[in-house]
Amino acid sequence: MEDFNTSAYAQIVAKSWADPAFRDQLLRNPRSVLDASGISIPSGIQVTITEGTAPAKFELSLPPKPAGIDADTLKRMSEPNGCCCC
Repeated sequence: MEDFNTSAYAQIVAKSWADPAFRDQLLRNPRSVLDASGISIPSGIQVTITEGTAPAKFELSLPPKPAGIDADTLKRMSEPNGCCCC
């Protein structure tokens, strides 16, 4: 996924406040609205738009551990600035 663009996010929020039709479209079809606004979400990723005054929500989905990765590689990957290939 591309880096999250906070400027595009801010523009989407402001436009949703200013334009009720845009807001409704964003709620009905968020993937196409985000894509048209410069935020590409890969297929297979669920997109949910919520409204309200509740605190923002951050979800992190942990995929299953890939087969064939040894303990040393996992240790390197889990360390700050770690990688799996050097």
